[in-house]
Amino acid sequence: MDLRVQQASVTDIDTPLLVVNVFEGVSQLTGDTAAVDTALGGQISRLIADGEISGEPATITVIHNSRSGLKARRVAVVGLGKQSDSELDRLENVRIAAATAARTARDLKLDTFTTVVHADGLAFEDAARATMESSILALYRYEQFKEATKSRHELSGIIVIGGGADLAALERAAELARLTCDAVMKVRDLSVGPGNFVTPSYLSEQARAVADQYGLEITVWGKDELRAHGMNAILAVNQGSVQPPAFVVMRYKAAGTATKTLAVVGKGITFDSGGISIKHADGMEYMRHDMTGAATVIGFVQLAAAGKLPVNVVGVFAATENLPSGSAYKPGDVFKA
Repeated sequence: MDLRVQQASVTDIDTPLLVVNVFEGVSQLTGDTAAVDTALGGQISRLIADGEISGEPATITVIHNSRSGLKARRVAVVGLGKQSDSELDRLENVRIAAATAARTARDLKLDTFTTVVHADGLAFEDAARATMESSILALYRYEQFKEATKSRHELSGIIVIGGGADLAALERAAELARLTCDAVMKVRDLSVGPGNFVTPSYLSEQARAVADQYGLEITVWGKDELRAHGMNAILAVNQGSVQPPAFVVMRYKAAGTATKTLAVVGKGITFDSGGISIKHADGMEYMRHDMTGAATVIGFVQLAAAGKLPVNVVGVFAATENLPSGSAYKPGDVFKA
């Protein structure tokens, strides 16, 4: 996904879809939305008066443009909720609005679309990142093992414009958004992937790949090292599986003389059937998500390194399957760890 930023007027940018916003219960349009409304001959205002545009979160109205005063071929008006909401709620409404617009652009089978930063009353860079990240993440699909049902259309690019905005601030937000989305989508890929593909060994390989890419320290222990260090709890869970366990420690060291260290620890059960205490069959396939904590550790350390976080980070996870077999641990067994 190509994410680009541009300083441009909303009325001058040539795009198949331009996304603007409106608050719930608004009586007077302002900023970019007002400029677009004027170029459309007051069409947004009329739709608000008619109740078709409400400004509620997750709502969107697409207007086809035929007027010469606006170069965009379509305008999408997304709802930002109540202007009186808390800053946290308004930032969440920005995410919802951006996601709604991105999915609408994909449904319209467009190649690209353009959006304003939904920054009304919010810190500009925070709102810019929320707009960009949600636009990208809303389009995420896991289709690695799909062929016949694989989606045949994807957006190729998103343009984020800021009329009078500081272009450097917009570029900073875009770079952080790109790095964040890369890390989040890695976590999603690992979490959603089937258990026969995302094994403990695969998780440790992905951690090694991140460490190699960013020059991080990494320690990976297998069954022998776990046994030597008396880590019998994870070995007990692993007893029922033919897949070997892995214990991983990733270390990112910040540049300079950073004194603080942040530790993140995640659960890495790549498939949790419950062992002998077998879980219900309904939804059993979702127990592949029991390693999302470990996946998040990998993604978090990747983002810390890519974004040059100013604190040291240690990421830790133990990975194994928990399956029933003749060698599985039993309720009431005692292990010293």
